[in-house]
Formats: sequence, C-alpha cells, structure tokens
Amino acid sequence: MSVLLESRLLVLLTLLLLLSLRSVCLADEIRRDFVYIAAAAVGAFPEDRDAVFQDHARFPTMIRSGAGLGVKAAVFPGAAGRVVGLELESMGHSGRVQFPVAPNGAVRSASSSLTVFTTMANLVMQYPDSRLMPYVGFGLGWATGVLTDTDIPQRPDRGLEGSSAFSYQVLAGVRARVSDRIFVFTEYKRLTAQFHWTQLALDFRAHYALLGLGYTF
Repeated sequence: MSVLLESRLLVLLTLLLLLSLRSVCLADEIRRDFVYIAAAAVGAFPEDRDAVFQDHARFPTMIRSGAGLGVKAAVFPGAAGRVVGLELESMGHSGRVQFPVAPNGAVRSASSSLTVFTTMANLVMQYPDSRLMPYVGFGLGWATGVLTDTDIPQRPDRGLEGSSAFSYQVLAGVRARVSDRIFVFTEYKRLTAQFHWTQLALDFRAHYALLGLGYTF
C-alpha cells in the first residue's frame, strides 16, 4: 500500500473518530440536566376588583400598579429531554389599594398601602437547546398581602396586617442566551389570590411583566 493511500486512510479514520467523539459529547450534553438561577425586575399591574367591606358591602376598588423584585431557580432533567422542568420562585412588589365606603350612610374614601409577596412552584415546558428558548408554565403556591398606613373608617388600627392565601398563576416567556452560561429573559404572568384582612376582603388578580438575568450550571 502506498504512503499516499495510507495517509488518506489515516486522515479519514481521524475524521471519523472526531465525528464520533462529537456525537458522544452532544448526547452527553442532552442527557445533562438544565439548571439555572435568575433574578428579575418586576412590574405589577393589578386588576381593579370589588372589595368586600365588613363582610357584606361591596365597593369598587382601584389598585395602583407597583414595582418589585423576584428570584427563581429551576431544573429541567436531561432524562426528560430538558423539555419539562420544575421552577421555584419568590417575588415581592409594592402597591396601593383605594375604595369608597359608606359608614353610617356617608360615602368617604378608604385606602392602604399594599405589599404583595409570593412563593410559587411552577411546572414549565420549554423549547430546549437553542439560543432562543420560549416557555410556558402553570404555578401553585402562597401569596401574602400586607396592609400598612391603613385609613379605613371604623378601623382604628393603621399598622401592619398581613393575609396569606393559596394562589395560582399562568406564565409565558422567552430566554435568550448571551453566552454559554448567561441568559436574559422576559416573562408575562397572571396571578390570582383571595386576601382576607380585618373587615376587608379582596379578590386579588394581577398581571406581571418581568425582565431578568440568569445563570446556568
């Protein structure tokens, strides 16, 4: 066999070996879990809903938009093709609630600062292994609404009062890779919870817009 033919065979075998190694690496990459942590700026846009005052009277309520911060962590198992994953998140934002009341027949305004904290577990489906990764999800968890600086007729206490309730949400977003480890993301979600404070109940529903930065492991 000529030296030229031997050289060609050696080059061909080398290329085949490199392609095989690359296939093995890609297969290992797909089998690896996709894990990340992230933080986000939050814009909260609550819906105006009726408030129930003193367990019987309903009044139209205005809830101002607010801003806050959120953190999250997630794992998408390689065994599931990194398509389905579990995400844990915690978030908080400010706001203010206002509504008219009519104690003793005289209508006057009632208001309070409202801070909302949520802790949620989300089941998320994503389009994996691309520079742009859209995703959708559904979450269950706990929400706490904290009233401060409260000015409500027949309620002398203006201090802090919290109400915790079961909550659920739907979400959708997209992640964009900046590098192998870093990504940016934007997300929309809608959350529902029922808050019950002293003399006041509120069917809380809010839309959220998130813009954040994450790191994958």
